[in-house]
Amino acid sequence: MVRSLIQLTVPCLTVLLVACGSGGEKPEAKSANAANSETAAAASTEGAAEPEAADDSTAEAEKAPEPEQIKPSEVLTTPDVAFAFDYNSSGLKEKHEEKCKSVKDNPSALAACLNRERAAFKADVIQFFKDAENKLTFVVYVRKGNTLAQVFEAPAEFADETGSSVTLKLAAGGHGSQQICAGQREIPLRLPDKYGIEIDDPKWGKLTYASKVGIVPQKPPK
Repeated sequence: MVRSLIQLTVPCLTVLLVACGSGGEKPEAKSANAANSETAAAASTEGAAEPEAADDSTAEAEKAPEPEQIKPSEVLTTPDVAFAFDYNSSGLKEKHEEKCKSVKDNPSALAACLNRERAAFKADVIQFFKDAENKLTFVVYVRKGNTLAQVFEAPAEFADETGSSVTLKLAAGGHGSQQICAGQREIPLRLPDKYGIEIDDPKWGKLTYASKVGIVPQKPPK
């Protein structure tokens, strides 16, 4: 009877031990699943916040004001500013070199030829002057040594203005020799930037001018 009881008891203990072991693993599995769910929820919350930040930055960019563009007429009439002829950047230099190419192998003769041709062009400085009554005057100067002498003056107005160009319309009553676009009452002006002017002259070709401060009186001489 005892041997039979032992044999029956041992298998029962084995079954109980196995049951206890398998029963202890289930809480660990549930705990791991809960941690995974919390991690996924946190990642989902973080991902949902990103579009809001992007929307805010886009809204701020849309609200930012654009820089105000200066009109060509405002650039040209800046107080105490005139525009000096840039010989090396103009088509006039190419014309002179072509005309003097017969003496290009003689440096002194070439220099004399170029100086002679350059002296024939007298629109060394131009100015667009507005008086206290907002009346516009176009003035042309020739350089003589370290001084400037006025060679032309005429009342004028601006027309057909765009973001990078404007037309100068000369009125009757001018004094002197016009020099630029001679005989034309309308002179198209291009402004590639706020520091320079380009003019296409039928006689001289492309003329380039660069802005300078304080090189001529603010008020044109009479």
